[in-house]
Amino acid sequence: MHLETTQTKRFAQHVKCCEWYFTEIDAINNDAYLTDDEKITALDDLENRVLTLAAPFLAAANKIKMTMEQIKND
Repeated sequence: MHLETTQTKRFAQHVKCCEWYFTEIDAINNDAYLTDDEKITALDDLENRVLTLAAPFLAAANKIKMTMEQIKND
């Protein structure tokens, strides 16, 4: 990981956000009142939220990778 990036306040906010998701996953999984189907539904919703948040970063990473491959092939 890029050291300067990991030391920013913004990166720390992203880490805290991810920690919240891990806590939420555990809470859903350990909820004795939810059926397995309800747990799966809740986890699916949570996954969709995470992927929606991650989509711009994944698109940027994909563009970077494609650009590097293009440079190597030139």
